[in-house]
Amino acid sequence: MKDFVPRTEVRQVTVGIIGLGYVGIPLAISVSEVGFKVVGFDILEKRIEQMSNRGSPIGHISCDAIGRMRADGFEATSDFLHTAECDALIICVPTPLNSHREPDLGFVEGTMRTIAP
Repeated sequence: MKDFVPRTEVRQVTVGIIGLGYVGIPLAISVSEVGFKVVGFDILEKRIEQMSNRGSPIGHISCDAIGRMRADGFEATSDFLHTAECDALIICVPTPLNSHREPDLGFVEGTMRTIAP
């Protein structure tokens, strides 16, 4: 009988990262660098287009880093139906503080409503 090898060990897992901002993009790069396929989700079409063309929307992240990630299979999309193709989803959306200095979870809740179907 063949020994079981988890898909994570052979890098056959697709990781979805929701929110391609200053947290999501570096995370996508790191996950891609260790060999996992990454799908990035964002609501900003300009950002999707820029990253699909190997451009970086964040000044301190080089276009070369985005290009390497794209060469390794990274895809950026605003079509949240593709979340169903991911084995893991990581949400990296803003949580600004409200007037009581508590995190406003509106973006997280909105994201959950979007991906729930």
